[in-house]
Amino acid sequence: MADAPQDDRQRRTGILAGQLAALGGAFRTRLARDREALGGEYAALAGADVDAPASLKRIELAAHKLHGTAAMFGYAELGEAAGRLERAAREALQAGAGAQAAHAALARAHAGLATEIDVALVAPPPEPSIASRGPGSPPQTK
Repeated sequence: MADAPQDDRQRRTGILAGQLAALGGAFRTRLARDREALGGEYAALAGADVDAPASLKRIELAAHKLHGTAAMFGYAELGEAAGRLERAAREALQAGAGAQAAHAALARAHAGLATEIDVALVAPPPEPSIASRGPGSPPQTK
């Protein structure tokens, strides 16, 4: 006879895996939009067509969101690249318009993130990792 609590746990784990896979698919769709939005924002900033501080804040915020979400869906390198862009945008904002080194770092970080997004969009999505644990177990991480 099958163990009913174990069967229920397996069923719930399967449901959760399906939900995570769907969220991961939505994240990949978002990546394409984020790449385009960040590219447009960076191009406008590089062309001095916009209010630089506001543009840098938008880049910083978008990169911050990607930084946090990418790792959650198994895209560690993408998350790290987003973190570098986030920090570079913050540093460029603090340094001001005349700081060439800060803007060079921003350019490198933006190019690196764009590359990581491209890689993530062509690679197969990571499999969701769900560990079956008993009640009261601490959360598991990869």
